[in-house]
Amino acid sequence: MIFLIGFIVADLQAQITYSNSDLTINTTKTKDSAQIICSDSVFVLKFRLKHSVKPTDYENFVKIDSQIIQIAPIKINGYGKSMNSLSLDEQKQILDNYSNYEIEYLQKEVGVEVLNQKTQWVVTKQRGWLVWYFFLGKMPVEVEKPAKAQLYASTVIGDRIFSINAPIMSLDEVATASYIVNDMMEAITVLKSKSNTK
Repeated sequence: MIFLIGFIVADLQAQITYSNSDLTINTTKTKDSAQIICSDSVFVLKFRLKHSVKPTDYENFVKIDSQIIQIAPIKINGYGKSMNSLSLDEQKQILDNYSNYEIEYLQKEVGVEVLNQKTQWVVTKQRGWLVWYFFLGKMPVEVEKPAKAQLYASTVIGDRIFSINAPIMSLDEVATASYIVNDMMEAITVLKSKSNTK
């Protein structure tokens, strides 16, 4: 199994950098649903889902039904204005830039062949999401269970990009992964958010 996300990438023209943020994930089960609570120093998020949710042995990963999901907060440094005042167009631009740099990282630094990259801008419950996905071709090393595709949904929360990633191990799983990611986009509740960017 291979999970891909760049650790630090930079937008040199705007002096913007992106870096991983520590995340705590807790899962609980109720009578008719499951909850995922995600928190870092900037936000606390809740997802209430009508799916089976289980923790995994890997940091920032949960298993929802049969699908592995990576949850990743990414710090945005050097943007130069409050992230809380961004228009949806500005959020889309930040997320487009971030997805492009992640793809470039995978191609140039990791050596992964990225095929048929697509993006879609979705607004749900007044929150903008960049949904981006691609298929994986040649890998630089032999992997026992390589992912066939990667599906992301990214949004801006505080001074973070918050990404949901579904590594797709078989093309038969595309519809299931899309359904789960869509459910998470619809179910997100921001319990706490603050911006550290001035």
